[in-house]
Amino acid sequence: MKLKTIKLFLSSIFVLVFSLPSFSQRKLSINEVIKISLEYNYDILLSENNVNAAKNNNTYANAGFLPTISASGSYIKASNDVNQTLASGMVTNKKGAGSTNINSSIDLNWTLFDGGGMFLRKSRFEKMENLSLLQLKSTIQKHIAALTVQYASLLAKKQEIKATETLIAAIQLRLDIANQKYAVGVFSKSETLKAEIDLRVQRAELLKKQNELANLKISMIALMGANIEDEFDIEETIILDSMKIEAPSPNATQNNFDLLAAREQFNLQNTYIKEARSLMYPKLDFVSSYNFTSSKNEAGFLLLNQNKGLNYGLRASIPIFNGFKTKTALREIEYQSNASRLFVNNTAYQNTQQYKIFYNNYLLQSTIVKMEEENQKAAQENLDIATDRFKNGLTSSLESKEAETLFQDANNRYIQALFLLKEAQINLLSLSGKLMK
Repeated sequence: MKLKTIKLFLSSIFVLVFSLPSFSQRKLSINEVIKISLEYNYDILLSENNVNAAKNNNTYANAGFLPTISASGSYIKASNDVNQTLASGMVTNKKGAGSTNINSSIDLNWTLFDGGGMFLRKSRFEKMENLSLLQLKSTIQKHIAALTVQYASLLAKKQEIKATETLIAAIQLRLDIANQKYAVGVFSKSETLKAEIDLRVQRAELLKKQNELANLKISMIALMGANIEDEFDIEETIILDSMKIEAPSPNATQNNFDLLAAREQFNLQNTYIKEARSLMYPKLDFVSSYNFTSSKNEAGFLLLNQNKGLNYGLRASIPIFNGFKTKTALREIEYQSNASRLFVNNTAYQNTQQYKIFYNNYLLQSTIVKMEEENQKAAQENLDIATDRFKNGLTSSLESKEAETLFQDANNRYIQALFLLKEAQINLLSLSGKLMK
């Protein structure tokens, strides 16, 4: 199945048209990042390999529906000293008497009834293939969730850098004004020194954020699994998903891939139980063979003996007693099935509780984002007013400094709230199995 499975599975999710020859100065969207990662991530490739293996095993032949046909043959020559005395008084005494023996056969064995075992094996193979596909989907969805969160953190850091650059521009303007007024004797040297200190602090902060952004890109590349050496850029802002978030309910996480896989594992265990019980039933085989034998002797009672022909019939076997091995194995499988059932119940319960937590965080961050967005706008306006007042000599640098601090804090809180809201959305969509829809 290789990458074809993933491409077909996600073709209705991501509409992406691009090639991968070079990333130099290229802006990668989240969809492009996901597309590249699906081709290179090792966890996904391993899960996909498991699907291929399960698909390879899911055949009627492997389940025992088809007959087995085998051929065998031998050709043996011998040289023996023969000394025989027959009842008739005939005496044979010959040294180095040669003999040739030829044996060949074609055998057929076809199971007609085995307690339904062959049908149960085919059902087991189908469940194993479906289970591996659910595990692949779970791996893909978790990886997409991790990538999306990582990409959102990059966007948040990029927004922080832009806010810091805006702040640096405001401080630089304050420094220019302070220098002009100091030159004409309106301001003291202290005003320019304060502005210079604030400017260097924010420039150092900008360098830190740029370094953090570079490290976040490296972490994202590692998560993608691709070998990207060239520099690339990302989108500008965090975009919230427009998909409606479902309120907590018993059905909210029913399509979670881990839960679906756990249920399929439980179904698989039940198939194992039925398969073990089928061993208690009689087995009926159709058997047939075509044989050819030939024996030639230079001495002895028979100089030539040759047989050939077709044999066929039915062979039945009835299990009577095997030291309780079947019963013990059946009991072991039943324990495993009970463990699978408990795991399904626990997975469903934990998913429901986790969904409630994520939903509460989502509601909280939705409210905070609205509040912090208003604060950010107010802080920007306040900074503009403070800058104009300082320029016109109506206030001191203290008021400008306070406005700059308010602007910085408001932007950081808004960006952080927006990131946490995006993360809450991703967690809810992933847990509900809707992230790839």
